[in-house]
Amino acid sequence: MAGVPTLGRMESESAYDEARALQEAAEQERAREAAAGRVVADPDDVPRSKIMRFTWYDSVLRRRVSEDFEVRIMTYKERLNRARSAGLMAGISWGLLPAQTQQYLLAIATSQILWPKASEAWRRALDEQEDVAIAAYLAVEEHRQTYFRLDDGAGESGEAEMGLAMAPVAYPGT
Repeated sequence: MAGVPTLGRMESESAYDEARALQEAAEQERAREAAAGRVVADPDDVPRSKIMRFTWYDSVLRRRVSEDFEVRIMTYKERLNRARSAGLMAGISWGLLPAQTQQYLLAIATSQILWPKASEAWRRALDEQEDVAIAAYLAVEEHRQTYFRLDDGAGESGEAEMGLAMAPVAYPGT
């Protein structure tokens, strides 16, 4: 992707709504599968990576386009490169950017890191459609949160699980 992507309409709220609707549809589908007696994957068995099909409207081809992407847990170096790339695209102090713009730049940087060989149609969609970029970013983030159990899925205790649990075991000098 050459240069800084252009910022189009601010549609992140619709991206959130669309991502949430897709999640609800997937949960309903799992419930139907279970009710029909079909084997349903254990939700606690979350793979490190998965293939997801993204579908969007391509403004040049003037039709809906689909492409499969591997959504996976990013390494430390990839996350660091994502942060650097997003900061460079910003061109100004990160803290001066609106939260929506920060998320959009992180979405583009995430796509560049995870899918460097993506099609021209995908790169064009990221450049022209903020909601597409953010929806893809949210899919990656949701997978990360589910993998590390950072989502708000409450366990038997009714409390959300943490990525790190801490408890004092000894106090020095006592």
